[in-house]
Amino acid sequence: MTQKEIDTTAWNPYQGILGVWQEWNIKDNKFTSMRMLMGEQCGANPRQAEIILRCGETHEIANVTEPQHCEYAITFLTPLVCHDHSLLVYPTLEQSLRTRWDQLKSELLSDEITEKGYKVALNKIFQDGGLKMKPKGEIIPPMLKKTDSNSKSDKYTNIDICNTEYEELKAELEQTKAQLQRFLS
Repeated sequence: MTQKEIDTTAWNPYQGILGVWQEWNIKDNKFTSMRMLMGEQCGANPRQAEIILRCGETHEIANVTEPQHCEYAITFLTPLVCHDHSLLVYPTLEQSLRTRWDQLKSELLSDEITEKGYKVALNKIFQDGGLKMKPKGEIIPPMLKKTDSNSKSDKYTNIDICNTEYEELKAELEQTKAQLQRFLS
């Protein structure tokens, strides 16, 4: 997600990356917002944004706040989320993950697992579905990782390595587009 100041008379207009999509925030088995992390540096920390989805007649940004320095909350209006079922997580998952979820719910209802165990296992399903980050921490795309400027070894030392990385990123982008398309349809 990027920002470009339109008002050129602003004292210090900002133009840059606010964040890169990392995961969905999910509450009560519904998508509530998107988390964009690892934006451009802002002091000691990278910028980040939360995109909150709300029903609206057109696709537009309705509100932007900065709850903390360089952390943005953006309310996005769209008709794509107006239907009662449009933000449900379950239908966006592939069949094997829905089956796991069904089994998990059955175990919860028959008191085989606790509510806490259910939430942990459900979060794992969301991770396996690519909707939430893995517990190891934030996934940082290689091009956003800081490198030691004194290091003589660089991951991208020749065109073959760059081409291979490009193809991997292209495949990941297609997978993300397919997930988003499943969500929006």
